[in-house]
Amino acid sequence: MNNPEKSELLSHIHDLFSKHIPFNKILGITVDRMDNENVVLRLNMRKELIGNNMIGSLHGGVKSSIIDTAGGLT
Repeated sequence: MNNPEKSELLSHIHDLFSKHIPFNKILGITVDRMDNENVVLRLNMRKELIGNNMIGSLHGGVKSSIIDTAGGLT
């Protein structure tokens, strides 16, 4: 069953997290998909986000931010 009000609310939340939270914009975190049961975030890897230059891995603070953002969305 599709609820138009719920769909509109999810769309508004999607916009808020993707476009209007400065920290998410700086990191490049976007909401790829969101529904009543799932949140899928996207982050394109950039050299500025590397935490370990030896292996080129993503910085732990960025990983934590993605987890925090997903938790906030749920």
